Amino acid sequence: MRYWFDTEFHDDGRHLALISIGVVAEDGREYYAVSSDYDPDRATDWLVRNVLPQLGDVEKKSRQLIRQELQAFFAEGARPEFWADCGEYDWIILRQLFGTLTDWPEGWPFLAMDVEQWRIQSGAPPFPPQQTGHHNALADARHTRGCWQWLAAWAKGESPC
Repeated sequence: MRYWFDTEFHDDGRHLALISIGVVAEDGREYYAVSSDYDPDRATDWLVRNVLPQLGDVEKKSRQLIRQELQAFFAEGARPEFWADCGEYDWIILRQLFGTLTDWPEGWPFLAMDVEQWRIQSGAPPFPPQQTGHHNALADARHTRGCWQWLAAWAKGESPC
């Protein structure tokens, strides 16, 4: 089963800290969580302007609880296939939720697919722009799914619009 995901995170050049994560499953299920382990007082000006206002009024959860909920969320489908948009850091954040490399659940892939890379390799034109929800992890995950669907139609020679 395909899962499109996005994270918002704090990067200080040495460490990555999860702020929020959004996942959209191929079967229509969605998951969104904001980490209680992130200290918003550490946020850069960019995060304060662009990410923190997008978090929504949701209960914050520990990394441990997010990991448990994601493991259950991903277990509801067949072997997961993860997709992100320019998701190198998102992939690291997701992987680190589960611990070390050897803590990764058995049978899960060791890489995430990237819609932007697929678009470039396919010679496709730029994706339609995201209209709303920039830097809200769930809205961004939905947009990534939309880009994947757009590109899948384009690859088949269908009009993606």
